[in-house]
Amino acid sequence: MNFSNFKLGIYDLLGLVIPGMILICEGAITLRGWVNFRTSLNHMSGTSFTFLLVVSFVLGHLVQELADVSIKKIKGPRFFAAGRDEFWADPEAEAIKSAVWAESGVILGSVDALFDLFDSARRAIHEARNTAGNGRPLPILSRAGGLRKQGIRDSKSLMFTNLFSG
Repeated sequence: MNFSNFKLGIYDLLGLVIPGMILICEGAITLRGWVNFRTSLNHMSGTSFTFLLVVSFVLGHLVQELADVSIKKIKGPRFFAAGRDEFWADPEAEAIKSAVWAESGVILGSVDALFDLFDSARRAIHEARNTAGNGRPLPILSRAGGLRKQGIRDSKSLMFTNLFSG
């Protein structure tokens, strides 16, 4: 197994390993007491510490998911999208809505729909560029027939590819 591509980034450390480590340490202190916890830390071997890091990484995912569910339960399911929703209701968003209408004839009901449409168009262009093999966007992107030949059948991506092509 090649571990040369395995990288532990700062997000993994701060966002997953440390919360998992805190959960393990709090559990050990609660179950065994502070003195026994300190003693076991002082006598920990390298293998035990590596195992602790791996278990902390796994438990960190659970802690993160539990926090996400808890926040959404307390604050509501659209809590993380509140900023986007406020922008979409603001008069400044009218310029974006009118540009999308002028370009494609589609009326968007929410900012999430706009994101989905642009994301599908970005993916279509990326797939077509990767299909070309030369790293440059294909000039055929603005034509739906050429996109269908590339295997792109999503109507959303067909409508919005001309927004990104030059």
